[in-house]
Amino acid sequence: MRPREQALQTITLNGAWMLGIDKTVGSIDVGKDADFAIFNHHPFGANAIVVKTIIDGQVFFDRDADLAKRKPVAEYERLFQPLIAPAADDSPADGDGDGGGGGR
Repeated sequence: MRPREQALQTITLNGAWMLGIDKTVGSIDVGKDADFAIFNHHPFGANAIVVKTIIDGQVFFDRDADLAKRKPVAEYERLFQPLIAPAADDSPADGDGDGGGGGR
């Protein structure tokens, strides 16, 4: 077995076996519960992104649908600008740069 396959088995079937639940989960097989994620690349790859997640036979997450629902970046920038921009009264009270009201 190749290292990637062995690593994947370690976090799926072997984990289920250690918990004594490998008859119902841990691998995709007829009669087993199959909650799983679909990736655009090998799941251990640095650029892997979850494309879809299925739980109890239902699509729980779909990347294409999620991206379609998102607002444009400009809308987020507009919404967060008041939180990011310094307030007009953030300047020091006495002009000496220490932010305090004293002259020293």
